Amino acid sequence: MACLSVRHTLILTMANQKDSKKTRLVPKESSPRKDNSEKPVTAAVSPNESETVPMETHAHHLHKAPGKGFRHYMFEFLMLFLAITLGFFVENQREHYLEHKRAIEYLRSLSEDFRADTAFIQRTIDEKEWISEKYDSVLQVMYSPDAHRYNNLYYYVAKYLKINDVFTPQDVTYQQLRSSGNFRYIRNLELYKKVASYYNLYDRYTDTEIGFGNIRDESLTQMELKLFNISQLYSLYNRFGTNFYDLVCRPDSTLEQVKFGDHDRALFYLKVSEANERANANIAFLKWLKDQAVGVLKEIENEYHPAD
Repeated sequence: MACLSVRHTLILTMANQKDSKKTRLVPKESSPRKDNSEKPVTAAVSPNESETVPMETHAHHLHKAPGKGFRHYMFEFLMLFLAITLGFFVENQREHYLEHKRAIEYLRSLSEDFRADTAFIQRTIDEKEWISEKYDSVLQVMYSPDAHRYNNLYYYVAKYLKINDVFTPQDVTYQQLRSSGNFRYIRNLELYKKVASYYNLYDRYTDTEIGFGNIRDESLTQMELKLFNISQLYSLYNRFGTNFYDLVCRPDSTLEQVKFGDHDRALFYLKVSEANERANANIAFLKWLKDQAVGVLKEIENEYHPAD
C-alpha cells in the first residue's frame, strides 16, 4: 500500500508540473489581452517613426549636402546668365537674318523695277526725239520760198501737237517700302539717297509734261478750225495704232492747202516751237532719269547682288 501511495503521489506531482508548464506557455501564444495591448502601441508609434525620422533625415541631408555654398550659387547664376544671354544672341541673329532676307527680296524687286524703268525711259526718249525731228523739219520750211510744197507735212505734224506720250515708273516696290516703313531694311545709306533722288527727279519731270494721250487744248482746236480742213485732219488719226509712231497716218494724197495768213503762219510756228521745246526739255529730264536709274542698279548689284 505504501508503494502504491508513493507511486500515486509521483504521478500527481508530474501531472501538476506538466499543467503548470502549459499554463505558462498559453499567454505567449494566444493571450488576447496581451495582443490587444501591444497592437495599439505598434499602430500609434510605428507610423510616426516611419514618417518623421526619414523626413528629418532628408532635411538634415539637405543642410549637409556638399556644393551648396556661395560658389555653387554663383555657378548657377552664371549658368542662368549665360543661358539668357545666349538666347538673346540667337534671337538677334535670327532677326538679323530675317531682315537681311527681306532686304534682299525688296532690293531684287526694286532692281527689276529699275530695269523696266530704264527700258521705258529709253523708249520715251526715242519717241520724243523722233517727233522733235518732225517739228524741226516744219520750222525749217515754214518760211522758205517753197513752203507750200510741204502742205501734207503740216497736217501730219499738226495732228501730233495733240498727242503726247509720257514715262511712268514701275514704283510698286518703292511705294510699298515707303508706306510700310520697310526702308529701314536698306542699310546702305548711299543707295537709299539715290533711290529717293530718282523719284524726286521724276516728280520734277512730270511738271514738264502736259499729259498723256490726246491732249485737250482749246487754243490748238481754234487754230485747227481756222487753218485746216478738219475732216481731212482728223481722218489721219489711226485708232488702230499700236505705238506712238503710227498713231497718225501719213497722208497718201494731196490734202487741202493750209490757210496760212501772216498772223496764222506765225501762230502755227509758235505752237510747233512750243511743242518742240517741251519735247527737248522732256528728253533732257528723261536722260537724267535714266542715268539715275542706272546708278541705282549698279549700287544694288554691287552691294547685294540681287541676281544671284
